[in-house]
Amino acid sequence: MNGSAAHAETIAFLCNVLSPKFRDFAKSVLALMDECGFDPVSSLWANERNFDGPQGMEAALMELTADSGEQDELASWMHVVTESNVNADLRTFPPASGQPAFCTLEVRFIVRFETALSECIEFQQRCADLSSRLLATFAVHSLQLVPREGGCHCLPDVPLVDGCSHLVVATEQEVSEFYSEPAAFWNAGWAVAGKRDDQRLLARAMDLVAGPDFLACIIDGQWSMARGAKPGETGYGDPIVLPEAAPVFNAGPARLEFVGYSAADKLIEYSCVLSEGQHIQGWEVFALRDIVKTKRTPDGKAPVEVVRVVFLEEWMARSEKRPLLDVGCKVFYYAADGELAEILE
Repeated sequence: MNGSAAHAETIAFLCNVLSPKFRDFAKSVLALMDECGFDPVSSLWANERNFDGPQGMEAALMELTADSGEQDELASWMHVVTESNVNADLRTFPPASGQPAFCTLEVRFIVRFETALSECIEFQQRCADLSSRLLATFAVHSLQLVPREGGCHCLPDVPLVDGCSHLVVATEQEVSEFYSEPAAFWNAGWAVAGKRDDQRLLARAMDLVAGPDFLACIIDGQWSMARGAKPGETGYGDPIVLPEAAPVFNAGPARLEFVGYSAADKLIEYSCVLSEGQHIQGWEVFALRDIVKTKRTPDGKAPVEVVRVVFLEEWMARSEKRPLLDVGCKVFYYAADGELAEILE
């Protein structure tokens, strides 16, 4: 890649809208992409047929199903190729019983060796512009702008955000539905990039693409959202930590102190003392998850049935409880009477 590496092979923009009119959706999307400065269309595929760029656009659109309820003899997808390294897929699906019809758009930027970082950022800015226009035109259900690779897939998957997405749409009602502490979501580094009624288009780190710098920019906000989410709403998969991202992933001093292991109870215990504003590190949460998942001590030598984390004070336990409980740990604190008290949810 020319210039600073973008650390991604593909940048993908994905949007789902509530619409039963696929042909109208496709026509509008193609017009909006043109308005946003995406390169001209060189060819379109619909119903297994290929059409030349702008000259064949109307014919290609007529190959599409006009309505999601129409039969399969009409195409329910369109593939768009531009004159640059951008392509797109538009699809519709027959609605399930009692459910609304969806149309989807995916726009992909293929990062080549000679691609400049500035081109990647320019693509992201065009996607933000497209998002704002889609929000003004359709009933947008969800959207994301994500690097498909690039060392950022070592974060919790919090509600309403696809892992390392640059863009999301959300309403206050949705955030309250998925977050016990809605402020943890709204204050996680988002800037408002567009509005429609009660929907907000939110953006973060749009001047970065992927890699260690992007991870460093979003990691604290991601963990803040994980701590503020409702029980069981955050996903904790196996983190993929590339060598160049490891210093960011593993940053910060350990907050947990190993207390001991009880062979009789198959229990491993950690203690934790925090100052105001401090939190258990994300890498520590994933390490505890590994113990719960493997049911073995970190050295692999002894079986574990219970992972217990004991906090000095209640406020510390309540601040950190959500990720710990979500990955399967037991959370305790010392009550005023000196006895251990457990937090269950």
